[in-house]
Amino acid sequence: MRHYIGLIHKEADSDFGVSFPDFPDVRVNVTMPEDVLHQINQYAERHGCSRSGFLTAAAKMAMRTEAALRFRNLN
Repeated sequence: MRHYIGLIHKEADSDFGVSFPDFPDVRVNVTMPEDVLHQINQYAERHGCSRSGFLTAAAKMAMRTEAALRFRNLN
């Protein structure tokens, strides 16, 4: 069984987070309007997912949609 070190941290205005220093590039910082962040948080909570999970799913959907539109335009 493999073991990994996780660092648990608490920031002033957020929940607890876990960072894995052995895994580079797994954390991102984005800037967006506060009202949009609030809407994302509410949506994620209503649907039982995390903010990160929602943003990941939304990005994947946007990329699939764009790829599908490009493919359609090739035909």
